[in-house]
Amino acid sequence: MATSAFANGIEGLLSKVLGYSNFPGTLDLPQPVGDIVARKLRIVNGYGASELGILNVIHETGNWDPLKDWRYLHFHPELGMELRHVSGDEYEAVLVRTPEREGHQFPFSIFPDRQESHTNDLMVRHPDPAKSNLWRPSARLDDVIVFLNGEKTSPVSMEGHMVASNPEVTGALVAGAQRFQAALIVELDRSVTALSASDRAAVIEKLWPSIQQANEKCPAHARIAKSHILFTTPEKPMLRAGKGTVQRAGTLAMYASELDALYADAEKLVQQDGGEIPGPGAVDDAVQVAAFIRASLLAITGWSAEKLSGTENWYTLGLDSLQTITMTRVLKQGLHLPTLMPNLIYLYPSITELTQAVQQLDKQGLLQERDKLLQTLASQIEPPSPDTVHTASRPTPGTHTVILTGSTGQLGTYILDALLRNPSVAHVHCLNRGDDAREKQQNRIKAYGLTPLADNEARLSFWTADLSKGGDLGLQPDVFTQLQQTATLLIHNAWTVNFNVPLATFEPQIQGVVNLINFVTHSPRSPHLFFLSSISSVMGHYNGESGLIPETVLTTTTSAPNGYANSKYIAEHLLDFAAQQQQEQQKNTQQARAAPSFSFARVGQVAGAVRSPGLWNRAEWFPSLIQSSRHLQALPDTLGPMDRIDWVPVDLLAEVVVELALLGANDFSAPNMINRCSSATHSPTAVQVYHPVNLHPHSWDLIRPVVADALLAQDKENSGKKIETIPLREWVQRVRRDIEAASVSFSADTKDSKRLADRELQALLEQNPAAKLLDFFEGLTMEHTQTGTVFESVHTAKMSKTLREVEGVRPEWLSKWVGEWLA
Repeated sequence: MATSAFANGIEGLLSKVLGYSNFPGTLDLPQPVGDIVARKLRIVNGYGASELGILNVIHETGNWDPLKDWRYLHFHPELGMELRHVSGDEYEAVLVRTPEREGHQFPFSIFPDRQESHTNDLMVRHPDPAKSNLWRPSARLDDVIVFLNGEKTSPVSMEGHMVASNPEVTGALVAGAQRFQAALIVELDRSVTALSASDRAAVIEKLWPSIQQANEKCPAHARIAKSHILFTTPEKPMLRAGKGTVQRAGTLAMYASELDALYADAEKLVQQDGGEIPGPGAVDDAVQVAAFIRASLLAITGWSAEKLSGTENWYTLGLDSLQTITMTRVLKQGLHLPTLMPNLIYLYPSITELTQAVQQLDKQGLLQERDKLLQTLASQIEPPSPDTVHTASRPTPGTHTVILTGSTGQLGTYILDALLRNPSVAHVHCLNRGDDAREKQQNRIKAYGLTPLADNEARLSFWTADLSKGGDLGLQPDVFTQLQQTATLLIHNAWTVNFNVPLATFEPQIQGVVNLINFVTHSPRSPHLFFLSSISSVMGHYNGESGLIPETVLTTTTSAPNGYANSKYIAEHLLDFAAQQQQEQQKNTQQARAAPSFSFARVGQVAGAVRSPGLWNRAEWFPSLIQSSRHLQALPDTLGPMDRIDWVPVDLLAEVVVELALLGANDFSAPNMINRCSSATHSPTAVQVYHPVNLHPHSWDLIRPVVADALLAQDKENSGKKIETIPLREWVQRVRRDIEAASVSFSADTKDSKRLADRELQALLEQNPAAKLLDFFEGLTMEHTQTGTVFESVHTAKMSKTLREVEGVRPEWLSKWVGEWLA
């Protein structure tokens, strides 16, 4: 039943229902429907299974909101239920046998030899740290799709959204196991007969708004494209269990041949996508854009040039839906327009019309979304209050109280270590989301060979926080007051690194920046706020042929390449806005007063540690490239826009960050910061901007032979062989072909023709991990990609003695890193 139809008729029905409703399957209850029900009566969420019985859950809990938390369960502590991490934010519920709890553990009376009972149910913890004992069922473990690049997704929410949003849809399944992309199988109401090609296109257009809504909440690899939608036929309805739920495995098996054909057709489009046609990489030159559209269309259709004028309607000439999808892929790549969709081509089916449309799309779209969010959040920044009494005394050595967010990550761990080694730091307060941060921190420190936490116990505190919560940052009131009264420096490092999700995903983290700005604005000791930004934030900036990015706040007229980069861009501008507010108040009051100050560092490629055994994360792009190159016995001849090797090792970068942050804390008022940091080459700004990049850059050409030697030194089995150098595009193609060929080979050699099991896929990806990052590496090959970008660092070098002492990437560093990855 569609949500809208349900909403229209539910009010009267609910008014006749007494007290509460017991709903044992909230995983299948669409959120909008449940919200309507919860406003009228209480939903009692039960949990059980045939092999488990009905399990005890706690319904009366003080922090449970019946209107918002109706999906969540609170497992009784006497059950012995453990939530074990699977991937992302999902955990499996596992019943662990304990003698004192066997009266509540039904499975072990049936299976006395078992010590654990796996439910295969995935749960997600409540996002509010104060409700960490509440868990929401999200999917079945056997529902999770593992793609060929190793990424995982739970399809249940998308499937439920499709059925709830479209009255004509009676069933939906997301497919894609052991593929690079997801597909959607749709079952329509039985009154719908077999679809013709035109009918199919019309239904897709009707369903598309709801698919787009679902896509917005999905990572890139799990989004549904129009080319990957399959409709069931009336003679083969989806298989269903006795309670009416779709049987996933059986239905997917029944439509295996149709899915294979769907993916094969899509692959044909990829193979003829005109990738050799050079794209202009931007849409500011209408002549270049029109020429590219024309050349691409001729290559895809095979039409004669004489046939195609600037105003001719392509569909009158015979352009079909598959060619439209191919055209979309070509334009996305050649014009660097990730938001371009096939419907734009349908709406503007001529060279002249589409040229104007894509230019308009580039100016709007992501840019509008970014700037609108910036404007909205800037309005939430509170101006300095004359009622806040700021202390006039400058912090003295040994008296700094530092707040560090995101301390448990790799860079955060090294920043914490550098702070604790600095004699000017009296105490460090670590703010993290998880309540197990201290344990994680100790494990990281041990792995990196750093000073144990126990050696600095008196100077260290860990607090569970939610920075997106205004007012108290998710802290206990007494803790919040203590931090606001004592802090002299706040280093904001916490940020999710994910290049595959949209800007909207980062809104809670950007909100956290606003809340931290308001925090320091009303703190009596005027703490300095130092933010860890990214060089990707200004990748939309063009500064002539020099490609030089200045050490200042930049307003770009082109959106950054992804949601992560745009989120950092917004954060930088929020800090600048706050700093200008402080500066204006200084002018208006015409008196010297202590006031918060702000700075940020655009961090580039962070390399592995060189003074400790800390491992450079194997899952990052360069370690993945090296591991795949060993497997392929070949290195790419170029890294495209990444050819400039200006990397800084993580342990050295942490020292630079602490040095710059303490500089801001010592010269804590805005006028002091401006006067100290102004120079002939660096114009004074309200917020200070740093580029902590290596001052002695190398090129990939220079270090590639060193990498090749390090690979050969690690590969005893292939001694005497050479690592060949091949074009980057060919290297990327080999990565793709290798993982695809292995998948086909395994399937053919298996009697039941099942696709790769998870463990076999993971083994392949261990050898060839670049397959997980194919989109990234393919992006390096695109001709439009900005090259030659250099981040100016004169001002940063002047301020940081530590950065001036960092050497260029040394051969022994490369050998150390390669040895750690391949060990």
